[in-house]
Amino acid sequence: MEDYASKRNYNVFIGQSLENPDKEKRILETMKTHRLDGIIISISKNTTNYEVFEQLKKYNIPVVFFDRIPGMEDIHYSACNLQSGMLQAIDCLIEKGHRSIGLINGPSQLAASKERLDAYKQGLDKYQIAVNTDLIVSSDLSSAQNTYAMRRLLSLADKPTAIITFNDYVARDAIKLLKNYNLAPNHDISFVSFANSPIWSFMDSAPMASIEQFPQKQGIKAAEILFKIIDDRISEASLTPVFYHAVFDSSMVSHRGRTNV
Repeated sequence: MEDYASKRNYNVFIGQSLENPDKEKRILETMKTHRLDGIIISISKNTTNYEVFEQLKKYNIPVVFFDRIPGMEDIHYSACNLQSGMLQAIDCLIEKGHRSIGLINGPSQLAASKERLDAYKQGLDKYQIAVNTDLIVSSDLSSAQNTYAMRRLLSLADKPTAIITFNDYVARDAIKLLKNYNLAPNHDISFVSFANSPIWSFMDSAPMASIEQFPQKQGIKAAEILFKIIDDRISEASLTPVFYHAVFDSSMVSHRGRTNV
């Protein structure tokens, strides 16, 4: 985003909410006060009140959402279709003989959590596998909650043979706990995680696969959308509201060669 804005001779101001909705609101209020030309935002995992975004509309400050998209109508966004990657993961795990597949999901209020869950159920239904709610646990994405969620799955009489995690950091915590039980990742329990972040190239126990969400593509497209809005307003090219949407399909990436699978 910064590279794209720099080419347009715009400066970028960055604020981090650190998943705190109150801090997120203060940052947005500050940006509003300084009358920035536009805002690109990935909302915090705990954001449920969208009033501040409605206020930004009144101040004629365009907002483009990326990655985490609020449940609002008439917004601009750049996002990832999580369904495609989840279905690929289910297909892969079924092909490897797994029939008991767990899911460590994120906070229920996140649209991304619902999208993951819906795709997970759809993937199991494709193979006529009944959904076992005991195999579905949620985390607030903190390390403590990730560990607790994994411990719950390991406490089941019929443990899952494979687990799909909300992101790579959840997988990292789950794999760490698994080792404490003297179990081997991708041997005793296989893992597929979302995000495909670079951290796995520095670790000795990667998931068997990760689901790529293409953050660079999302970021570039979000910047393109914002400048399209700005250009339209300068030229008055758009007299009626036009809302720009960009969605990239997620895709499963195998870590074969870095795992024992």
